[in-house]
Amino acid sequence: MLAPVRAALLAERPDLILREPSEYATAVVAHQAGLPHAQVGISLSAVEGSVLGDVADVLDGYGAGTVAAIRRAPYLTAFPSSLDPSPWRDTRRYRLPRLAVPPLPDWWDGDERPLILLSFGTVFGRLPEAVASYRTAIAALAGLPVRVLVTVGRDGLSLGPQPANVRVEPWVAQDRVLGVARLVVCHGGSGTTYGALAAGVPVVVCPFFADQGANAERVARSGAGRVYVPRSGEGQGIGGLTGADIAPLAAVVAAALADEHHRAAALRIASEVTGAPSLDDVLGQLLEEVPGMSGTEGPRPT
Repeated sequence: MLAPVRAALLAERPDLILREPSEYATAVVAHQAGLPHAQVGISLSAVEGSVLGDVADVLDGYGAGTVAAIRRAPYLTAFPSSLDPSPWRDTRRYRLPRLAVPPLPDWWDGDERPLILLSFGTVFGRLPEAVASYRTAIAALAGLPVRVLVTVGRDGLSLGPQPANVRVEPWVAQDRVLGVARLVVCHGGSGTTYGALAAGVPVVVCPFFADQGANAERVARSGAGRVYVPRSGEGQGIGGLTGADIAPLAAVVAAALADEHHRAAALRIASEVTGAPSLDDVLGQLLEEVPGMSGTEGPRPT
């Protein structure tokens, strides 16, 4: 990406660059050209800090001080400090806007039992482990006295006929579900996990890969949900659910639904998130600082 990014940034010379933490081409060019930049976190801040450490030697090969410039640049995150203490020198937390969304359709014909959202995110549905994992999770949940909304990703998956209390959709905006859901069952992806907690909804996490184990650990520590590790174990590759997981996963979900402490902990996290500055306010402050942003020390971590 380096050549086209360099051409675009030097042609436009933007007032501020916002980059995703593991995208480094803009950071290299920003350092070389003295352009202000900030990063927007998509995972736990400590995880993203460790990734930067892994590639530090390579990045500094494009110009001494590149890594130092990234470390002192503002780091924006929507995750609360109680779950995500930050190693970044200039950490700025924000809350995402809550948009007006239409209510969910009555896919369950007037059934008012508790609603569970089951989602393994937008990436897992493309992997070979997805069909068996979704079918296993549905089998675990369908026998409970609940309604289940399953979202499998925009590409869709063929999961076959479903019981009356289960609805499978490729995509439903989270905000439409989280206002009415009692529990989220997920693989621990950052968007689903922290989106649910920001709405005060407890989670059951089944970690499969990447940062999901770290997210699951934070959930368990906070008391805002439970962790179910698949019987196959986390291993070194992509995990998943199999038939051996049906009964134990059902037991964990039933226990999570019955435990009001999880709901209380999730609501505490939601209150913390609500108290953060708005995204507009944080971006406005960044733009006000642009003339002196590059090379400044910035505030200490929050």
